[in-house]
Parts: sequence; structure tokens; C-alpha cells
Amino acid sequence: MANLTAQQIKEINRPGKYSDGRGLLLVVSPAGTKSWAQRITVDGKRIDRGLGSFPKVSLSRAREIADRNRAAVKQGRNPWAETRPPNVLTAQPTPAVPTFADAARTVYGLNLDEWGDATATRWIARLERHIFPELGDAPVDAITRAEVAAVIGPLRRSNYETARKVRQAMAKVFRWVRANEYRADDPADDALGELLPKITPQVEHRQALHHSEVKGAIRKIRNSEAKRVTRLMFEFLILTAARTSEVRFAVWGEIDGDTWTIPAGRMKAKRDHVVPLSAQAQAVLRQARELRRNLDDDSEYDWPVEVSPDDYIFPYPGKDKPLSENTLLDRAKKDNLGCVPHGMRSSFRDWAAECSGASWEVIELSLAHAVGTSVSEAYFRSAMLDQRRPMMQAWADYTDPTPPPF
Repeated sequence: MANLTAQQIKEINRPGKYSDGRGLLLVVSPAGTKSWAQRITVDGKRIDRGLGSFPKVSLSRAREIADRNRAAVKQGRNPWAETRPPNVLTAQPTPAVPTFADAARTVYGLNLDEWGDATATRWIARLERHIFPELGDAPVDAITRAEVAAVIGPLRRSNYETARKVRQAMAKVFRWVRANEYRADDPADDALGELLPKITPQVEHRQALHHSEVKGAIRKIRNSEAKRVTRLMFEFLILTAARTSEVRFAVWGEIDGDTWTIPAGRMKAKRDHVVPLSAQAQAVLRQARELRRNLDDDSEYDWPVEVSPDDYIFPYPGKDKPLSENTLLDRAKKDNLGCVPHGMRSSFRDWAAECSGASWEVIELSLAHAVGTSVSEAYFRSAMLDQRRPMMQAWADYTDPTPPPF
């Protein structure tokens, strides 16, 4: 039985993949674009295929194509060898070929569970920004190495690191393309380097404040003209020493009293991370929750405000999506903080080493860094929470001695 309706598909806007049953998936990118993919087994080998973008390919049409493909497989045939007329020279069937954009969105959806929301969002966003405008509509078997170089080359001159990550993302798409036999080569492979400008990358360390300056940064943020949700998110990031992506995608279901459990899918180390919440961090959460109150509600002063476990803690105002990746970075620049948001982790690390008296293991665990072997890590994560809790409170008292009023 199908799981999706046409109305649901129109209303879905949260990035991810949504099953219609029997291997048919709707893939929604962070930019809101929607495409179809089908997961099916042919000759004992799992194949993931793009079926086109929505609404160009409607729900009924996607189901029709998926049903036809499954029927062909049951008959022992490869459906993708029969979807276009035979080649006029060889008389052999030619498989239907997706565009690069459709292929990339399919790869995004198929890897979302493994990568996690934050990583997958950054991955597809790079391609949407830098590759789709030039090559997004091109069939994947028609893209040449020279065309890839024409896009990557200028980007490499202006931002070497971004160009490197974009090229890696393209290579991931072309590995999927090759695995599904749309083409035999990869135009973004190592040979591409021979067509790119020779540039020596410059290593840039992220700007960070001395820990004694963080208190002043918080005051600047509170007094800035930024939206309230942005100010609260920035303060929460500082108080928890978390990464920007971990805070951006935080949902209310991850909060349990005085702890915040970030699921493995959003963590760089791919394991759950428990953050003890200081009194100041909890005050920030209360204010963030208050932002969701309906001002027309007669129960204006009732507490707590009702929220769904899947609701973002710091959503884009009026929309069911997180604030953008550059929100805090732009805020730091506009407020002349003298650092980047990620640099606050360095400030915390230096303070903890110089002022907290905590052990190296406690400090590293607070930053979600690996400590020891896999066996010892399990012990540290559970046994050191009680030691991390007073340290996080001491950090909050040092940087934010007067928390925002409720």
C-alpha cells in the first residue's frame, strides 16, 4: 500500500527521504527541490536509480515507472536496458540517463541516514550552489572532464578548500553513476588535476577569542539587532561548546531536563554525545520555547509552551526549517566579534585547560573528541558526565554570570 498522497508531497518541505513503499522514495533536498528514486535488486545486486524530479514526474507517474521496473525484474529482465529506443548503430538497448542534478539528489537521499542531516545538507548545498547552475541539467553520461574543469578551475582560484570539497562531492555522484552503469569513467577523477590551475593551498586557522573576551562577545550578541532566535542560538552555542551544525539542527526531543543528547547522525564522530546543560543554557532554552507561543492564546502565561519533539529549537522565523549555515557566521562579522562561531570551541578549550582544573579526558569529551580505545570511550562517556556537569556550569558562570531573564 502506498504511503504518500499528492497533497502530502506538495506540503513536505523538510529535507530528507520519504518512502512511498516498495522501494520508491521521494528525496527532498535542503533547497526544497524534490525528486524520485527507486531502490531495487537486479540479478542479486542492489541498484539505486533516479526516476526524475517532482513535479515533472508526478506521484502517479513515479509509481507507474516503479511498478514497471519491479515487474521487469520479476521476469528476469533489466528494466533500465529497455527504457529508451535501441541505439541506431548497434541495435542495443540504451538505458535512460538522469541529469547530474537528479543523480546528485538521489545520492543525497540514499546516504542521508548514514551521513546525518548536517553532513548531507552541506554536501548537497555545495553542489546546488557551485555545480547545478552550469551542469545540473546535463545528462551524466554527457559531462566531459573539460566541462568539470571549467567550473572547478575558477572556484579553485578563489576558494581552494571549497573547490576541493565540491570536487569530492562530484566524485561521489559519479561513483554512483558508474555503479549504475550510466557511464564507465569519472570526469572528476584524479586526471582532472591536469586541467586545473596549480595552486598551493593556504592554511587558515579559524579565528578565536581569548576566553576572557567571550563574556563581552555575549553582551554584543544580546545587544545586537539580530533576530531574537539568532541571538539565543549563538548564546546556546557558546554555553554548550557545540558545533554550529549540532545547534542548528537541534530539536526539542533531544532535550531531557538538564541534558541535551545529540544523536550520532549529527555528530562528526558518528556517536551520540550528551551535553550537560548549565542553568544559563536552560534559561536560553526556556526563552527559545517561549518564542513558539501563540500570542493570541489565552493561556499566555501558562508554562511550558507545547512543542513537538521534532520541532527545531532555533527555527527560521515562521518556517519549519533550521536557520541557515551562515546565520551565525554573518552575525559574528556584523557584530565585530573578532572570531568565527566555531572559534568559541577553542576559547572553551583554552579556558578549560587553564582555569577549570578538569582532566584532559573530561575536556576532550566535552568537545565530543575521541578519547582512548572504543572500550574506554564507552566508559568515559558514562562515567565522566558527573565531572563534566560542574565544568560546564563553571564555564557558563565565567562567560555569562547574568543569564537572560525568563
